[in-house]
Amino acid sequence: MKYAVRFWAALAAVAALCDLGSVPLVWSEPRRPSPECPGSPSYDCNVIPPVVCRAICNQFQSAVVRDRCAYRQRLVIERYEKPRRPGDAPGRQRQNRETEVMVEPSTRPDETGQYPVLTRIVSDTDDNGRPKSRVDPKALTILSAQGFFDLIFFPLTPERIAYYEFEPTSSPREGELAFRFRPRTQSRAVPLASGVVYLSEQGEMLTLAIDGMYNLEILDKSLKNIRSISATVDYSQFNDRFRMPTLARGEGLSDVSRFDGYFKFSFEEGNYRPVLRMPSWATSGRAPRD
Repeated sequence: MKYAVRFWAALAAVAALCDLGSVPLVWSEPRRPSPECPGSPSYDCNVIPPVVCRAICNQFQSAVVRDRCAYRQRLVIERYEKPRRPGDAPGRQRQNRETEVMVEPSTRPDETGQYPVLTRIVSDTDDNGRPKSRVDPKALTILSAQGFFDLIFFPLTPERIAYYEFEPTSSPREGELAFRFRPRTQSRAVPLASGVVYLSEQGEMLTLAIDGMYNLEILDKSLKNIRSISATVDYSQFNDRFRMPTLARGEGLSDVSRFDGYFKFSFEEGNYRPVLRMPSWATSGRAPRD
């Protein structure tokens, strides 16, 4: 799978890294090899819970399927002047914008053999929430680039898993398993997230609570100017097997030029329609479980 170079520079990361500490975890269950996950690069499940291993496979396969679909995205973003002091209310509103786009992979590969992701604006407003009478479908908006969303929605993918540590925690909802994940202290070269993931007993993503993002200056140096961000993502089932991000909401503080201040956002995604041919494992029944 190619994780397309798609980036949402406006709402990207947390600038202040926490002192996380690196505590080795010992699990009561036997050490297990990597699960059988068709299409996935290999990854080591020896030091993480088996249910998280299944979630990694589901995250990878869901992201692959999503990249081969057309789908709709809608974003509402509000931006305010920064609070004068920590704990104060934000100042006056500076932006209230709603944008809707269609995201679709190109049906033809580029010179590298990969399929670019195309974003077409369906509707948009100005910064005061007034609908635009004319919309340029090819104009650049916050939703024109998707890399930030990819990291928030799919943080537990095989290429990142070695950089995380996991700790079981409690869930407020019966029948869910919860794990706090965070980067290991030596992780400085890969964009990562931290938070709590809520899973079914089968390893399906239910809810993801992000409380930090790290190393995003590797992708764009301006991201060091995001002071804080948090987000909650809810997932829904697609084709009886894959878990797609359908709702997200969050807030943060930014010093990014032309996007400074306190911001809030709400996000919706849906109406998936396959465009590119799916891998054989995506159409051949449920993935094996260990």
